[in-house]
Amino acid sequence: MRSVYFAGDGAVEATVLDFNSMQSGEQHSGPAIIESPFTTVIADGATTFERTASGSLLMRP
Repeated sequence: MRSVYFAGDGAVEATVLDFNSMQSGEQHSGPAIIESPFTTVIADGATTFERTASGSLLMRP
């Protein structure tokens, strides 16, 4: 867990995920920080996301 700040929500605890360790098709929800060697993505509490079979990150509001 890591503390992050979202405008309107203030400071919240977010799950930290390693993108390379995520299983394809496994559903996750924010707040979350998704880290990889090439980028970091932040998902707020209203967002769900998953790693696709092709290796992309699919996010839904």
